[in-house]
Amino acid sequence: MEVLLLSVLKESSWVISFVILGYFYFNLEKKVKNLEEKIDSIKENINESINVINAYYIDRETYFRDVSGWRQELRELREELNFFKSKFIDRGINR
Repeated sequence: MEVLLLSVLKESSWVISFVILGYFYFNLEKKVKNLEEKIDSIKENINESINVINAYYIDRETYFRDVSGWRQELRELREELNFFKSKFIDRGINR
């Protein structure tokens, strides 16, 4: 294509050459604008995805503080159940 373009430009007048080059320039500019718009929309989608991820993100300290609280409660519940179980067993043996 470039060879054909160069041969046409070589044999034609300068005015026609500038018209042809102007057409290619504006056509290329239009395609670049379309690509820039697509890139901008992709950036927006990525930013929205990052915002969604950040909305559900909790830091490590908060996670471990919450989980450790539950573990302590479970440990206390287990101790109480063991206490009651031993009381029932002792009461059954002493009867």
